[in-house]
Order: sequence, then C-alpha cells, then structure tokens
Amino acid sequence: MSHPAETMVGAAGEDEGTFGTIPVAALIATSVLAQIGQYGIGFVVLPLWLMQSSSSAALTGLFASFEWIGMLAGIMLAPSVIGRSGFGRTVFYGLLVSVAGFCVVAVPAGALVLPGAGMIGFGMGLRWIGIETPLFRGTPSRMRGRIIGLHELLVASAAMIGPMFERLTGLVGVRPLMWGVLFVLAAMLSLIVGVRWSPMSGTMDSGGAAGTVRRTSLSSTMRTGAMIGATAGLCNGALYGLLPQFAHARAMTPEMTSSLLVNAGIGAALAQYPVGWLADRLGLTHSAILLGSISLISSTVLLVARLPATLMLAVLIFAGVIRALLTLATYAAAIDDAGSADHNMRVVAGRFSVGAILGPIGAGTAMTVAGMNMLAVWFIALCGGLTLYLCSTVLPFMPRRSKP
Repeated sequence: MSHPAETMVGAAGEDEGTFGTIPVAALIATSVLAQIGQYGIGFVVLPLWLMQSSSSAALTGLFASFEWIGMLAGIMLAPSVIGRSGFGRTVFYGLLVSVAGFCVVAVPAGALVLPGAGMIGFGMGLRWIGIETPLFRGTPSRMRGRIIGLHELLVASAAMIGPMFERLTGLVGVRPLMWGVLFVLAAMLSLIVGVRWSPMSGTMDSGGAAGTVRRTSLSSTMRTGAMIGATAGLCNGALYGLLPQFAHARAMTPEMTSSLLVNAGIGAALAQYPVGWLADRLGLTHSAILLGSISLISSTVLLVARLPATLMLAVLIFAGVIRALLTLATYAAAIDDAGSADHNMRVVAGRFSVGAILGPIGAGTAMTVAGMNMLAVWFIALCGGLTLYLCSTVLPFMPRRSKP
C-alpha cells in the first residue's frame, strides 16, 4: 500500500492513474456502504434510538453535536494521516474508528455515549477526505460533474436507507448499533479491492504532506465553492436537527414527522445526478444560482404552508436542493486545480462541517426566541443571501461609462 506520491500526482496534462471500472466501483461501494453505516445509522438513526431509550433532549442534542465536532476533527487531521499512511490506510483507519465508536456507544455506561459519538464522526471525517480526493482526481474532466453527481446520489441515499432499516428492524436494544457496525465492516471489505488502485495507495502532494497546512489563497472558483458548502452546512444541520420541532409546531403526528424525514432523504438522493449533469452544462455559478432560487422558493412555501401534503413536497424539494448545493461545492473542489484536490476537498468539507455545527445552534436560538417559524426564515435568509451574492458576481449591475 505504500507507493510514491508520484503515483497520485501526474505531470500536467497527463492522466492521473488508471480509471478502471472495477476499482472505481469498489471505491464508490466503500463510500456508499460507509456512509450508510456512519451517517445513515450513526447521524440519523442513533439520535432517534437515544430518544426511544428515554434520553433527555439535551443529551440527544449533545450527541449530534459531538458527531459533527468529531467529523470536523477528522477532516482537519486527515492531511497528517494521509501524509504518513496514504489514502487507503487513512480510509481504513476511519472505518475502524467508527466501528469502535459504535461499540463504545453500546456500553451501558451513559458517560461513554458522547465520546462514542465523537469517534463515529471522527472516522467519517477521515473516510470522507481519504476516499473522495483520489476518486475525483482520477475522473476525466469531461465527465467529472456526472461522476460526482452519481457518487453523491448514492451517498445521499444513506439518509433514506438508514431510517428504512430502522423501520424494518426497530430500535430495540443495540440493534441499530449492530447494523451500523455491519455496514462499516462491509465497506472495509470493498476497500480491500479499492486500495489496489494506485491513487488510493499514494500520498498527498508535497503541499499537504505530513500535515503541513498550505496557506495559499483560494481561487475564485474555490471561494464560490466554499461559500456554497458553508451555506449547505448551515441549512443541512438545522434541517435535520430541528425539523421534528418544526413539524410538532404544525400539529404533525410522530408518524407524519417520520415520513417528513424520509421525504427529506428521498429528495437529497434524487437531486444528486441531475445537479452533476447541470454543472457540466451551465457551470458552477449559474447552477448554484438556479439551485439557490429553487431553495428560496421552497423555503418560502415551508414558511406559509399549513397542509401536510404541501409541507411534504416543500421539504422534499428543499432537502434535495441543499444536498445538491454540497455536490456543487464538491464539484468546485474537483475542477479548480487537480494538483490541490486534497486541499480543496478539506476546505469544502471543513466549511460544510462548521456550518452543520453552527446551523442548529443559530436556528435553534432563533426558534426559541421568536417561534418555530424561524426555521423557515433561517433558510430564506441563507438561501436568499447566497443567491444574491452569486448574482452579483455574474451580472453587470454597474455598466461602464464609454470613453469620449
């Protein structure tokens, strides 16, 4: 598994690694299976499992926060681990840490629940950076948007598959934890095939090896991608963390609230491949403006709607668009500069994770002060601000005066 870094970084204009069908399929399978276990079970189902176990709302909120904080820590430490061990081993370590996290959460002592949550998130952060950077590096530029869209479509399905397993098997005992461990172990088996592909065995480029942080300024593409990723995180964290309270204020039953969450997962999954296709044709900024406009409309509907069917449709569309914005941010990281793809992915992942941590705090505070409708107002303010900013970068509001 230890090849020189040159296997990862080819000469300018040269193809970086063999993009074979079997190894790429293995890497995508690793990413999807791990996402179901780490995110679909760990981030989505386990908070519900804690509530079923008579845990307090405060503990459930802390559990979710610790997962996101652990994920951010994994993202920040990934360069150092990759520089020493390569991409393949970094992914393996991340999966191993998450398995240990599920086991720690299963321990009856309540004091270990929060460290276990942090371990699950930490492993997810390592896996995210360790697998997506080489996978997107090896994608031909002409197909990059579609490949990223397909990958993100499968990854986004984790938010839907996790709750589906919860409905089939229930939340009795440690059953959800067992499912999380099994999915992550299945990802490890797929990784054994994936690491034979040379980019997975390589290390980071010289600018990011051994944990050295590059202080280079971001390009205009990455500045746009970072802003899109941060907005997606602020909305995504608030959506999944506070939607049950919003639904309860609209007099929705627990069953209807569960269906609302499933709808959000379906929307997140369905939007991924179309946004990759859209990015290949319209480009990053124009695609983001279109998505921002759709999210602004759907969040406005979320504010004024009262019928359950209308709320279901608004959540489906809004969740899909927000997840698609994260895909666009990933697309920006992939197209900006192949030589700094690892750095770009860390920027996008870091902005998204910080947003996902701050989103529930900001929106939750606003809801406590001014009512549950402030969740929709939070979405309107963020999506409207992003759309206006992006429009300002492409529209000539101030025409130049012609010289006499």
